[in-house]
Amino acid sequence: MTRPSKNRDLNALLTFQAVVREGRFSAAARQLGLTPGAISRSIAQLEGTIGVRLFNRTTTEFSLTAEGQRLASLVLDKLELLDHALTEFHSENSEPRGLLRVSLTNSYGKHYVMPRLPRFLEQYPQIQLEIGLNDNRKTLIEGGFDVGTCYGVPDQLAYISRVVCQPRLLLVGSPAYLACHGIPRHPSDLAEHECVNVSWASKGAGVWVFKKPEEQPIVISPQGRVFLSDQIDGVVHAAVGGLGLTVVHARAALSHLRSGMLKVLLPDFRIESEAALRDIHVFFPHRDQIAPRVRAFVDFLIDDRGDDAIDWNAHQA
Repeated sequence: MTRPSKNRDLNALLTFQAVVREGRFSAAARQLGLTPGAISRSIAQLEGTIGVRLFNRTTTEFSLTAEGQRLASLVLDKLELLDHALTEFHSENSEPRGLLRVSLTNSYGKHYVMPRLPRFLEQYPQIQLEIGLNDNRKTLIEGGFDVGTCYGVPDQLAYISRVVCQPRLLLVGSPAYLACHGIPRHPSDLAEHECVNVSWASKGAGVWVFKKPEEQPIVISPQGRVFLSDQIDGVVHAAVGGLGLTVVHARAALSHLRSGMLKVLLPDFRIESEAALRDIHVFFPHRDQIAPRVRAFVDFLIDDRGDDAIDWNAHQA
């Protein structure tokens, strides 16, 4: 008696099941998408494995032997249960469901993702979320997360990443500060103002770049006595407190703009800032099979209309 691999044993048993169920080798071949010759070889292999003949076959007749009937009584019900279980498992896992552990950068998570999460949870009622908010670029595997976001391209090449958001940047200041120091009308006026910037340990503070269509960019090195280390959200509170003017992610300042605690300055310019790290990427590990819940969440993040859906000019000084 030979002992082929367990996978070959199982495939041969599934072929045996199809032959018994269909009643003919040719019908079983059609049902399994194989040739009749492949069916015959699989049955011969099974017979060689267990050391008995399973079928009486002639050119005109076909029947199970006593040993074939015995094998059928032992395995067919179990194979049907296995088939049912696999079908049910596939059906369950083709729909997004289960616990999804997500690591979100602080500002993006609070101001861009959290307000939209009720819609995601309503769309996918079988998903549960565990969310971490931080700007620490530790690996997903180290943190035990399924999917994460970061500013810029993730450091590790083992991840698939997509740009999901390019937050609009705004120059803002508090009414109290503007009443005391005046309103800048041009980027060059910022040389006369206190500016609050983010200083990253790896990149420093960087410059602010002001752009208009068909005009040369204006590059400003913001000067001020206050820097916030590795904390984008912090500059919003610094500006509200009257410490100076700052460049912020638009939606991070939205509630303060609506309340009148901050005003938009130089709204005709598009602003870029290395310190604010505009592009936000979603990333997840390279895998042959991406879980439906991960794919659903990535698609949800990408499907964001962006900051241009909001009328920022309504909040200018």
